[in-house]
Formats: sequence, structure tokens, C-alpha cells
Amino acid sequence: MALPTGLSVLFSLLACITPEVVGGADSGVLAPDTGATDTTVAFTDCSTLSWYEGDVRLQQQSDVDGFCSTHNAISGDLSIDVSNNDDTITELDGIGCLCVVEGDLLLTSDGETDDPSAPPPPHITGDLELSLLQRIGGDFSLINLPLLTYLQELWSLEEVGGDILIDGCPELQYSSLYTLKTVGGSITLRNLGKLLVFRLPSLSSAQSIRLGSTGDSESLYFLAELALTSLTRLTGDLSLTGTRNLGLLSAPVLTDIDGALHIEAACSLRPSLPVLTALGSLHIEGACGISDFTGVPALTTLTGTDDAGYSFWLSASEAVEDKEIEDFLGALSVPPLGAIFTDTSTTCADVLFAYGETFCE
Repeated sequence: MALPTGLSVLFSLLACITPEVVGGADSGVLAPDTGATDTTVAFTDCSTLSWYEGDVRLQQQSDVDGFCSTHNAISGDLSIDVSNNDDTITELDGIGCLCVVEGDLLLTSDGETDDPSAPPPPHITGDLELSLLQRIGGDFSLINLPLLTYLQELWSLEEVGGDILIDGCPELQYSSLYTLKTVGGSITLRNLGKLLVFRLPSLSSAQSIRLGSTGDSESLYFLAELALTSLTRLTGDLSLTGTRNLGLLSAPVLTDIDGALHIEAACSLRPSLPVLTALGSLHIEGACGISDFTGVPALTTLTGTDDAGYSFWLSASEAVEDKEIEDFLGALSVPPLGAIFTDTSTTCADVLFAYGETFCE
């Protein structure tokens, strides 16, 4: 029996906006439409948002394909697992229309880079091609992606409400988030043995930026450039640890770091922070290329202390002479609130030994 025209239209509309899920309505895993043959992407821009309510988990290529036929925004979390399986995710074209993820966005795998069957990168180009994605409301995490090579094609991403973590991507060489303006939490980079360049030219505010970790001999060995062209303030720390080949730290409009400026195990770093006026604390350890404080010519105030109670710590940086230290501390507008520690008798080589080297090339 034919349905009345009005009911027929209503059922057609409901079919278009109600996606099927695997394992029940709360599983968040999109079910493949095995009978579908039309691969046309319904959403090609962000002028209209069609929301998927809840969390989405993508574990197979068939989970990815077809998402854009019904939705281009997610109200919850999005997790993507590219681990090898019977239907491994090899590209993300099926969610290329995605404009907003209100929760966390996580990409991960269980593979290792020296495994001949290592899982693929999130896209066949070696990049993460989500060029329409404008906002991530929660955390943005890329963890254990052995073959991710580039992170440049997030052309529209302007805001991350939580933290950014990039960890365990040993083939990542270039990362330039050109349009990212604000990060509500911290930016952390670890275990990126081939990363050469990390650029955030539009970033104006974040909590902290932490690169590397103490004693990590591989994490950011080749990183040569950190460009923070538009950054004006950090409410937490700027920490560069084990970035032995980092030569350029450029933040031409950065005026305040409420936490610590921490530089450790850096062979050739010469900071260029021309308008930085206030720091919570300053920690320099094993910075072979620093001989004076001309990289922070406007710095007049150390407003607080680190976790150990120090406002100023300088060690294993023998190129800095006692007179330079005396002049720097004497030029501060008010005495530091915490303790001062200086020791230039310990050499840079002593610090670098913990990172697998005894000298700077």
C-alpha cells in the first residue's frame, strides 16, 4: 500500500539524518552502508553544519567512508585508530568534510615504525588531510603514528580548546599549523626524531609550549626552527629540552611568559625574544650557544619561582661570563622573588652526556 505523500517525505528526511551505528545507539561506530554505490560527498564546505550527536569511533575504512553524506560536525569526541586489521584505515577522505569536533580528537595506532607491517599514516599522502576542520573543542592528540610524515594540510583549523599532544611520530618531518590562533591548554611535542620545522605563525595565545623531555636523546634531535610569529603571551611555560640542533627561537611579539622559560641541552640556540618583559622564572642549563642575554633585551622582571623555588638558574653554560650574569640581574627592575643559582664551572658537555653526546657539532 502506498504511503500518503506527506508521510513518504517525512520518512525520507528521517532516513537522511539518522545514521546507523554498530553495537547499539551509544557505540559511536558508524555502520557501513554495504549497498551504497554513490560516493558523492554531500558536504563540501562549512556554510551549513549537520551534527552527529555523541562520540564517534573510527576503526575501519568502512567506518570512515560515507560519513560526509550525512554529517560534517560532531558534538562529542572523535577517535580514529589506524591499526592494522581486516579493513585498515588508509585515508580519511570520507570525513574530509568535517568542520567541527566539539570534544577531543584522537588519532592513534598500535604499530611500530620498524615493523614491516606498520599501519599507514592517516592519509595516503602522509599528511592529515582535514582541510575544512575549523575547531576542536577539547584535546587534539596524534599518538604513535609511525608513518605520519607531514602535518600541514589543516588549512582551516583556528582553535583547539584543550591540549595539543604530538607523541611517537618518528617519521614526522614538517609541521606547520598555519591558521591556528588559540590553544586553551598546552602544546607538547615528544618522540619526533625527524622533525625539522615546527611553525605556528598565527598562534596568539596558549597556556604552555613544551618541546622534548629531560634525558631524551632522540625526541627532537633535528628540530632546527621554532617560529611563533604572532604569540603575545603564555600563561604557563615555554620549555625547550633536548633540542640540541634548534638554532632559531623567534617570538617577535611575545611580551609575557607567566611560567618558566626553560632551555636545556641546546647546542646553538640563540633566542630572539625582543619584547619579552616579564617571566615567571628563567632556567638555562647546558646551553652551549648562549654567551649573553641579548636575546631578551627587554626582560626586566622575574615575577615568580619554579617548582624548586628558583627565579633564576644558570648552569653548564660556560660561555656566559660572570660579568654578563651580574649585569643581567642588576638590570632587573625588582629583585627576583626566589633563589638564584649560577654555576658555569660545569660544562655543556656534562649535560649533553645525558642525551647521548659529549659535544656540540
